Amino acid sequence: MVTPLVRCNVPSDWTADFSQCLYEWQSLETGAFAVLAALIGYLAIRLQIRHADKLENKRLMRLHRAKRFVLPLTLSTATHYANEVIRSLSEASAILRSTPNGRLSGHWSPPVFPSEIPVSLGEFVETSDVETVNALVSELLRQIQILNARLVSLIADEDVFRLGINMNIAEYQLQAAKIRQLCGALFPYARGQSEDVPTELERGPVVSSLRFNGTAAPDDDFESVIERFQSVGKPWWTANDDR
Repeated sequence: MVTPLVRCNVPSDWTADFSQCLYEWQSLETGAFAVLAALIGYLAIRLQIRHADKLENKRLMRLHRAKRFVLPLTLSTATHYANEVIRSLSEASAILRSTPNGRLSGHWSPPVFPSEIPVSLGEFVETSDVETVNALVSELLRQIQILNARLVSLIADEDVFRLGINMNIAEYQLQAAKIRQLCGALFPYARGQSEDVPTELERGPVVSSLRFNGTAAPDDDFESVIERFQSVGKPWWTANDDR
């Protein structure tokens, strides 16, 4: 039954008849308790989410450290592959020069592509949030996959593009030298010696390493490719290229 103490003014009526005021204000109390329960539930969920995020961040950090520890081995493998490509392409060029109608098919095959490199580099990028490093690793991944595809097609397209095959060989050697430069730029970070990586790569070191440590008996096609590459007055790669 509702009594005259309907308004239950604070504090006078509550002091006079506390239990009746509780009865009159039961709807308000129910609402207040519901709001309080919702607030407690919200705070509990927020704490759970923060805890889960913290655990996930720790897991990703451990995973990234593991991928970074493996990165030097991947870079060494990629560098070795690039060196083998340059050497092997020099042999291919010598085969073509040895006889007027020299052919690669049956006499030459490209180095075996280390398929673990793309997997390792891709997993590294998935766990890294350093955009400058990711841009450099992504460029290395792109270059090495394109080079492998081009080497495979070198023999397959020999009959169709025979007139330009020497030019292709020179261009592929240049691309392999780029891969060596990319690996060299990433080694200090991979080994934990630095947290910074270059944001651009110049053309000069690519040509220098190719001339002194790569090709044997460069020909006119090789010199033409090198001259065209050097004639561009800007770095051959910048981090902005991946944005």
